[in-house]
Amino acid sequence: MRRVSAPIFRVVTGTEQGEGVLRKGFFLGLVVFLGLSFTASAKTTASAKTTARGKTTASAKTRRRAQHQQSLTAARAAAQKAAQAAAAAYEARAARDRIAAQIKTLSRFVYLFGGIEKGIEMATTPAASSRELSPAALELNDRNKAKVRASITTVRQGLEKLETDFRMNPALKTYYPYLTGVANFGEAAENQAAANRFDDAGRSLLRALDQLTDALAGIH
Repeated sequence: MRRVSAPIFRVVTGTEQGEGVLRKGFFLGLVVFLGLSFTASAKTTASAKTTARGKTTASAKTRRRAQHQQSLTAARAAAQKAAQAAAAAYEARAARDRIAAQIKTLSRFVYLFGGIEKGIEMATTPAASSRELSPAALELNDRNKAKVRASITTVRQGLEKLETDFRMNPALKTYYPYLTGVANFGEAAENQAAANRFDDAGRSLLRALDQLTDALAGIH
């Protein structure tokens, strides 16, 4: 007869049950730990990216502010330079106008002085002295001399004022070297006219006119 073997049943002991629970708890804890670690890593990565973006944005803003400040500085410097150039041009124009006005006045006087001086010279030559001049002619000649002397004094005063203004006025002082000594020619002409040396006085006035013309040409 064949022996029929009875089914074998495995009896699970309390120890094995405990080990299963521990394994399940371990795996569950591992899953939770890995999940938390992943979450923390993700947060850290996101935080790092946010920080990097913040730094990049701040750096860009800093660069933009620096560029804006540089633009403002350059604009202010350009505006200041333009203002200085405009002021210099205005001062040069004012100086040229003053000198041109004095040249005009002196040129007109020298032109008229030439004719008057010639008449005075003819009346005071030895040939004229050999002739008897009428009292009216002598009186006219004296009046002409007085007028010429007074006019030369006025010219001398004008030259002195011009030179003084250029020396004392800050807006014109830059161009004062062009006019240094021009008043001396006026003073010399005044002294020469007082001594009846009208021809020499005319030459002194021409020297003053030459210096004024050179000054006008030199001021830009």
